[in-house]
Amino acid sequence: MDVREGFEDRFSAGIGMITSNGKWGENVMSAEWTMQVSYNPPLIAISIGRRYATYENIMETKKFGVNMVADDQGSISHLAGSVSKRRYDKLSDSLFKGRLYRAKKINTPMIEGSTINAECKMIFQKDFGDHSLIIGEVAVASFDASKSRSSITMVSISGSENG
Repeated sequence: MDVREGFEDRFSAGIGMITSNGKWGENVMSAEWTMQVSYNPPLIAISIGRRYATYENIMETKKFGVNMVADDQGSISHLAGSVSKRRYDKLSDSLFKGRLYRAKKINTPMIEGSTINAECKMIFQKDFGDHSLIIGEVAVASFDASKSRSSITMVSISGSENG
């Protein structure tokens, strides 16, 4: 049995909608591998495929937004994780209308209604297999205590071309 068989639909983690801006323009992708790795200083790690437009944007600017998905953001999270920026401008979709605001410290859009919004500056990057681990120091963060963390997983969009 291939050790990878079944991994995709059995691990769970917080899903972040990662926003970026760079050579591919403003973009969003869903990343299930999103987690806090330090309180002091506040650090967030994301793991994303190197073939994605989001990866290229972050490598160019060294900045990205982390918007942790709330329970009522399933439709926009699904869109963010279902199609590549190379084929469709996800942020111009009507699902995102009225849900975006400008970051304060980095030149990326942020997504209103997320449980946490964090503006990050990349401090570390290392390739592991087909993904890259990126750690960002949080420059500005806000949270919405009225929102519940999403219980959705990336199972429905596994293998997508979401970057």
